[in-house]
Amino acid sequence: MSEEILKTTKRARMACHLLLAFDGIRSRDGNAKPVLTRGEAVNVVLCPFKMGAARAFIERLDRLKALDNRRGTKGSLMKGHVFSLKTDAEKKLRDELKELADLLIQLFPPTRPT
Repeated sequence: MSEEILKTTKRARMACHLLLAFDGIRSRDGNAKPVLTRGEAVNVVLCPFKMGAARAFIERLDRLKALDNRRGTKGSLMKGHVFSLKTDAEKKLRDELKELADLLIQLFPPTRPT
Protein backbone atom coordinates (compact mmCIF):
# COMPACT_ATOMS: atom_id res chain seq x y z
CA MET A 1 0.00 0.00 0.00
CA SER A 2 2.29 2.73 -1.27
CA GLU A 3 -0.38 5.26 -2.22
CA GLU A 4 -1.02 8.07 0.23
CA ILE A 5 -4.47 7.63 1.74
CA LEU A 6 -5.10 11.07 3.22
CA LYS A 7 -4.94 13.56 0.35
CA THR A 8 -7.51 16.00 1.73
CA THR A 9 -8.32 17.43 5.14
CA LYS A 10 -11.79 15.89 4.91
CA ARG A 11 -10.26 12.43 4.51
CA ALA A 12 -7.93 13.12 7.43
CA ARG A 13 -10.89 14.12 9.61
CA MET A 14 -12.86 11.04 8.53
CA ALA A 15 -9.86 8.83 9.30
CA CYS A 16 -9.67 10.38 12.78
CA HIS A 17 -13.35 9.61 13.41
CA LEU A 18 -12.92 6.05 12.17
CA LEU A 19 -9.77 5.41 14.24
CA LEU A 20 -11.40 6.90 17.35
CA ALA A 21 -14.40 4.60 16.84
CA PHE A 22 -12.15 1.55 16.52
CA ASP A 23 -10.19 2.67 19.62
CA GLY A 24 -13.48 2.97 21.53
CA ILE A 25 -14.60 -0.49 20.45
CA ARG A 26 -11.17 -1.88 21.35
CA SER A 27 -11.30 -0.35 24.84
CA ARG A 28 -14.84 -1.64 25.38
CA ASP A 29 -14.27 -5.16 24.05
CA GLY A 30 -10.65 -5.69 25.04
CA ASN A 31 -7.96 -6.44 22.51
CA ALA A 32 -10.32 -8.13 20.06
CA LYS A 33 -10.10 -6.89 16.47
CA PRO A 34 -12.74 -4.13 16.33
CA VAL A 35 -15.34 -4.39 13.59
CA LEU A 36 -18.02 -2.12 12.15
CA THR A 37 -20.68 -2.57 9.54
CA ARG A 38 -20.58 -0.19 6.61
CA GLY A 39 -23.89 1.21 7.83
CA GLU A 40 -22.47 1.97 11.28
CA ALA A 41 -19.39 3.55 9.72
CA VAL A 42 -21.37 5.80 7.38
CA ASN A 43 -24.42 6.59 9.53
CA VAL A 44 -22.90 6.76 13.01
CA VAL A 45 -19.12 7.15 13.00
CA LEU A 46 -18.94 9.44 9.96
CA CYS A 47 -22.29 11.19 10.53
CA PRO A 48 -20.68 14.67 10.71
CA PHE A 49 -19.96 14.30 6.98
CA LYS A 50 -22.30 14.04 4.02
CA MET A 51 -23.41 10.47 3.49
CA GLY A 52 -22.01 10.33 -0.05
CA ALA A 53 -18.59 11.53 1.11
CA ALA A 54 -18.55 9.05 4.00
CA ARG A 55 -19.58 6.18 1.73
CA ALA A 56 -16.93 7.19 -0.83
CA PHE A 57 -14.27 7.25 1.90
CA ILE A 58 -15.13 3.72 3.03
CA GLU A 59 -15.18 2.54 -0.60
CA ARG A 60 -11.78 4.19 -1.14
CA LEU A 61 -10.35 2.33 1.85
CA ASP A 62 -11.77 -0.87 0.38
CA ARG A 63 -10.23 -0.17 -3.07
CA LEU A 64 -6.86 0.50 -1.40
CA LYS A 65 -7.21 -2.91 0.29
CA ALA A 66 -7.13 -1.25 3.72
CA LEU A 67 -10.24 -3.08 4.91
CA ASP A 68 -10.47 -6.63 6.15
CA ASN A 69 -13.96 -7.65 5.04
CA ARG A 70 -15.23 -10.32 7.44
CA ARG A 71 -16.65 -13.56 6.16
CA GLY A 72 -19.33 -15.75 7.68
CA THR A 73 -18.96 -19.40 8.62
CA LYS A 74 -19.70 -20.53 5.06
CA GLY A 75 -17.11 -18.22 3.51
CA SER A 76 -19.53 -15.63 2.17
CA LEU A 77 -19.28 -11.96 3.07
CA MET A 78 -21.22 -11.25 6.25
CA LYS A 79 -24.49 -9.40 5.97
CA GLY A 80 -24.07 -5.67 6.49
CA HIS A 81 -20.54 -5.76 5.10
CA VAL A 82 -18.73 -6.13 8.40
CA PHE A 83 -15.15 -4.93 8.26
CA SER A 84 -12.12 -3.95 10.29
CA LEU A 85 -8.99 -2.07 9.30
CA LYS A 86 -6.03 -4.18 8.31
CA THR A 87 -3.17 -3.77 10.78
CA ASP A 88 -0.79 -2.27 8.21
CA ALA A 89 -3.47 0.14 6.95
CA GLU A 90 -4.28 1.28 10.49
CA LYS A 91 -0.57 1.89 11.13
CA LYS A 92 -0.24 3.84 7.86
CA LEU A 93 -3.27 5.99 8.71
CA ARG A 94 -1.90 6.70 12.18
CA ASP A 95 1.55 7.52 10.75
CA GLU A 96 0.07 9.95 8.21
CA LEU A 97 -2.06 11.60 10.91
CA LYS A 98 0.91 11.76 13.31
CA GLU A 99 2.96 13.57 10.68
CA LEU A 100 0.12 16.03 10.20
CA ALA A 101 -0.31 16.45 13.97
CA ASP A 102 3.40 17.18 14.37
CA LEU A 103 3.19 19.92 11.74
CA LEU A 104 0.03 21.37 13.29
CA ILE A 105 1.67 21.54 16.72
CA GLN A 106 4.50 23.54 15.18
CA LEU A 107 1.98 25.94 13.64
CA PHE A 108 -0.26 26.07 16.69
CA PRO A 109 1.83 25.37 19.81
CA PRO A 110 -0.18 24.48 22.90
CA THR A 111 -0.78 27.48 25.10
CA ARG A 112 0.01 27.27 28.78
CA PRO A 113 -2.53 28.52 31.27
CA THR A 114 -1.51 31.79 32.87
